[in-house]
Amino acid sequence: MAELKYGVCQNCGCTDNNPCYNPSAGYCWWVDDTHTLCSHCAEPTIANDPETVHCVNSDNPEITRICEHCGEEFVLNEFNMNAPYAMCDECYDNYLIEND
Repeated sequence: MAELKYGVCQNCGCTDNNPCYNPSAGYCWWVDDTHTLCSHCAEPTIANDPETVHCVNSDNPEITRICEHCGEEFVLNEFNMNAPYAMCDECYDNYLIEND
C-alpha cells in the first residue's frame, strides 16, 4: 500500500494551494489530522454535486464570480481565492492594504 502524502487529498489530489470549490460550501478544508481527505470528498452530497470543482487551479475551466464589493464579474484565481468573501483582484488588493 502506498503511503499517503500529507496535505494531498487521497481522493481528488487537491492541496492547500489547489483546493476544491463548491458554491454552497465554499472551499474545502481538511477533515482529518493527516490532511489526506478534504471536506468536499468526505461529504458525498458535495462530492457528487455537479457544481463542485475539484482542484480549482488545475486545468479546470475558469470559475467566474461576482465581486461582493464592486459588483464586477471576476475569474477566481490563486490570489483572490484567499479573500474573506468573493472579491476581485483589485478589491482584494485594496482590502489587504486597508487592513494591513
